[in-house]
Amino acid sequence: STFGGDEGKGGGNGCCDTVATTDTTLVDPLSGDTSFKRNARTFVQSAGTVLFTGADQVATADDPWVTIVTVPTVTTGLSIDGGAPLPFTTATIAEALVLSSCGSYALAQGCFESNLAIPGIFDSLRVVIRWDESKIKPGTKPENVKLFYTHDPNVAPAEVGLCSLAPGGVPTAGKPCLESAPIMYTKKSVPAVPSNYWGDIEFRALAKDNGRYSN
Repeated sequence: STFGGDEGKGGGNGCCDTVATTDTTLVDPLSGDTSFKRNARTFVQSAGTVLFTGADQVATADDPWVTIVTVPTVTTGLSIDGGAPLPFTTATIAEALVLSSCGSYALAQGCFESNLAIPGIFDSLRVVIRWDESKIKPGTKPENVKLFYTHDPNVAPAEVGLCSLAPGGVPTAGKPCLESAPIMYTKKSVPAVPSNYWGDIEFRALAKDNGRYSN
């Protein structure tokens, strides 16, 4: 970047031009840095994008909790101090292992949370969370597994219900909803997916805003 100031009312008395650089660290999975399995951060143009943690959006024993967020067209809210609209927003997903226990269907080290921070106002965010079978108690039925959400970290999370039971069938501010009951990938139920999906449970939520999801 180059910035500076000029004086003289067009008389050629320039001063103070300065050249500077700004950089950001890129994460290369091949380098041994595994932070991409738990965090994702990027610029998002107003047309939207898909942001996800992990590699290839697949949950594995080494990365058992994967979060995939589809950011639609950003309609408003992108400005600095109320100034001119910006052509982009930023998006962050931060996952964490929850040391306290969650549902009895989770095996040891199987409780997780996903924190979304995506400025702007949207028609609806689509949040898909895939949970690997290595952290799920054998015999668990997907309809018995629950997803919880809170918009305020100081407020206890509440269970996310089905969109079909929500007013108007859509999410509202602070209250996401599930497109369908949690599903479990099996060879019989979803034969089209690769075998490394089998046994995994998937949540599909719609939301109007950010917040924390946990199992």
